[in-house]
Amino acid sequence: EPTRDSKLYTGPISLTKTTVVRARTCDADKLMSYVEGATYIINDPSVVGVVSVSTDRKYLYDPAIGVFVRGNNEQSNYMYDWEYPMFFEYFDVNGERQLGQNVSFHITGTSTRGYSQKSFAVYARDAYGDENRFYYNPFENRDYTAYKALSVRSTGSDVVAARIRDAAFTEMASGLGIMYQDATPVVVYVNGQYHGHYNLREKVNKHSIAQWEGIEDGDTIDRIDVLEGMAQDDQIQNGDNKDWLALREYVKANDLNDPVHLQYVLDRLDVDNFFTWVSLQLGYLNADLENVRMYRVPGGKWKYVLYDVEAGGVTDMRAVYMLMDSSRSSGRVSSQYSLLRKLLEVPEMKDRFLTVFAHVIEHSFLYETKVDPIFDRWEAVLSQLLPRHFERFPVLTFHEWRTNVNVVRYCIRTMPKKVIREVSNILDLTEEQQAHYFSHVLELLEVQNAEAKQ
Repeated sequence: EPTRDSKLYTGPISLTKTTVVRARTCDADKLMSYVEGATYIINDPSVVGVVSVSTDRKYLYDPAIGVFVRGNNEQSNYMYDWEYPMFFEYFDVNGERQLGQNVSFHITGTSTRGYSQKSFAVYARDAYGDENRFYYNPFENRDYTAYKALSVRSTGSDVVAARIRDAAFTEMASGLGIMYQDATPVVVYVNGQYHGHYNLREKVNKHSIAQWEGIEDGDTIDRIDVLEGMAQDDQIQNGDNKDWLALREYVKANDLNDPVHLQYVLDRLDVDNFFTWVSLQLGYLNADLENVRMYRVPGGKWKYVLYDVEAGGVTDMRAVYMLMDSSRSSGRVSSQYSLLRKLLEVPEMKDRFLTVFAHVIEHSFLYETKVDPIFDRWEAVLSQLLPRHFERFPVLTFHEWRTNVNVVRYCIRTMPKKVIREVSNILDLTEEQQAHYFSHVLELLEVQNAEAKQ
């Protein structure tokens, strides 16, 4: 951190390796300027975009306040949501600097905060002397011109496995109308030191939801309700949880076969969005069903965000049982279980769910036309990044990573037919009903998901 005692600039500085230069102007009779900076990347080209962040070392490694270390506090330093200043830069794949501004940051994640490679979020705030937006869009699937916050994510719990699940799985949902975080792979430098492969992601908050929903009015944005998990009082990201909790209690207390009760729910919950979210979780077999995000714009209905699905891509049916069959869930059920089960007790809603479920499987889980191209693209990029990454963070060998990716590919290819069969059994569908809802998509799966690429 430059101070009045720092080295004064008196002439050109010669750099021979990747270096962050940070400076501020000082005058004996005036306040010092904001700190400005720039990263000079020397002889280190990248096949992807580059994020370079720099901050005072104490904010990262000091035992009392540093968020990259365990520290000497009651709980690990990285478990606190301490927010500190940082200088953030983004260089595109051509090496052109598209962003360079003072921001704030904090560590993100739950159990993954304990990993050596930390995920963090960065926020554009005018309090730090620069713009209150990132006026650049690094994501191919978005046409936004600016962002309020970005997530620099280490791939979450997939960090020691395939490092591909969440980004690839959420991209599979594109075109379904459900909000998801777009992603692009990047290489990260922290204070000039190589810090490995990350994925730059959209961050779910009231601002990104407003972008998704096409809302520009500031007052309306401030009143968007954003909840997580079970929507308890400590799980309110924005707004409040009263109407959501009241809706959930109403569903539990009333028979939704009564048209009045059903209409009450339909007026408040975007049922097609909910069924789409459920269908995707079933297709992925995502067993981490408590990392949930719900939102409601003023005057609108409650909707779900497709969020944090890297616990999928397995052959275990736990996710199906946690959502649909508590008798086989080993005591673990999703917080969304009762909502789904009560809706499925209504014949009209059961038909609606099965129709959405079949559509989602056909849209997102056909291997040759949808899944394989997405995985091919991500795997091709990561195969160039990960040899160096595993030198920096030796949690896997490159061969182990390849094996893990092939396992995920196998699971996402072979399991949709089995999930359809399991859902049909849980809902007691007759052969005629199964044929009505699933004959077409099963025929497609039989062809497209027949053989896995090795």
